[in-house]
Formats: sequence, C-alpha cells, structure tokens
Amino acid sequence: SRNALPGHRTFDSAAVSALRGLVNRASARLVLTSSWRKRQADLTQATKLLQNEGFTLAGHTTNIEKHRRDEEIVAWLATEKCTSRWVVLDDGPEKFAGAQKSVVVGKLVVVDASK
Repeated sequence: SRNALPGHRTFDSAAVSALRGLVNRASARLVLTSSWRKRQADLTQATKLLQNEGFTLAGHTTNIEKHRRDEEIVAWLATEKCTSRWVVLDDGPEKFAGAQKSVVVGKLVVVDASK
C-alpha cells in the first residue's frame, strides 16, 4: 500500500520496509534531500509519514539549485560536522552535476522510484 503525500507523492510500504532494514542494520540517520523539502507543507507531511513509520528525520538539505544536489549534501555534511560513513539513495543521478559530484557519486545508490 502507499501513503499519500501532497501532489500524489507516496511512500510504498515495501520500500519503507526495505529502508527500515537498511537504517536498522547501519544505525543510520535519515536526511531528506528530495523535492519534498522544498515546500513546507510537503516537508511537514513527509516528516509526519516518516515518523508514523518509526523513522526520525535528522534534517534536510537546503535547496541550492536544480542539478546540484551533490553540493547540497556536502554542505549539509559540513554544517552538521558529519564524520560518519554515509550513502545517498536517489532516483535521479542527473541531479548530481554540481562541483561536489566527485565526492557524492561514489556514495550514490540509484533507486527505482516507480516501485
């Protein structure tokens, strides 16, 4: 089943289950970098849905500009003084074309958003 977000965005229950397994095994923190962070209503709803699924959102990146998500992630890591291991799950590798692409691309796992 799917949980609706504004604009017909959803979280698929199987994907949530897989994410839960990854987070639990790695003791990971979730940081939102998707377009859901751009509008307060979407961010609030995504945060609520994640909390309802048992996740805690550690934060979200700022929006620099289209196709520069790599820079947003590196900026968040620096601001939060994150020194732990990290990985990025995303459905659009084309979004990583900024100055920090070489830092992020090796940690990018492309997921299929249609599932």
